[in-house]
Amino acid sequence: MTGFSQRWIQRWYDTFAFGYDPAFAWMYRAPRNAMVAALDLRPGDSVLDIGTGTGQNLPLLAAAVGPQGLVIGLDHSPGMLARAQRTVDRLALPNVKLSRGDAGEIDAQWWSAAAQTDRPPSAVTAALTLSVMPPWREAFTRSFALLAGGGRYGILDMIPFTGPLSPVNLLVNAASASDIRRPVLQLLDPVSDVIHREDFPMSCTRVVVATKPAQTTETAEEAPP
Repeated sequence: MTGFSQRWIQRWYDTFAFGYDPAFAWMYRAPRNAMVAALDLRPGDSVLDIGTGTGQNLPLLAAAVGPQGLVIGLDHSPGMLARAQRTVDRLALPNVKLSRGDAGEIDAQWWSAAAQTDRPPSAVTAALTLSVMPPWREAFTRSFALLAGGGRYGILDMIPFTGPLSPVNLLVNAASASDIRRPVLQLLDPVSDVIHREDFPMSCTRVVVATKPAQTTETAEEAPP
């Protein structure tokens, strides 16, 4: 596993923020659209987008929940959030709020304060971020815990290369300050009912969307090591 610290990752993405959209927005457009579509959001729903980055998910989510809905984008990098704010301002998305923080530390109290409601989020999304966050298990566990039964969780992340192409993982990790070998795409399997799973070979990514059961008997910590 890679050993990038939270501080290093923040600095990396603060620096990289200006060039992220021109370099990668087109590559991940299809899987982002697929993830949001599979969430089956309704007008008035609320969504937490952890690791929101430059805000590529925000217009899609804002359109899905409508003017009466709410989207909160959470990220640790001020540079990425600044770019996300530009997107929010340019597209005039009044139902979107941005928050700086660590997804590995959020809880119901944080959500209530950020969303100004005691109602849990309708959905949580994590696109190309659980493979980057140092506290990735805590981020998943805590964000999944925010959902009530019937809430949906969407993960979009890289599919690790295998066999002779395994060394490519190291190059991707170095370029994105991540560890794409983490089993983030399997996190939902033991704790939820997966309703959508789709691969996108062009971007080497997979989308997994699941519904949280009314009663969860297994915990997120039981996901594969």
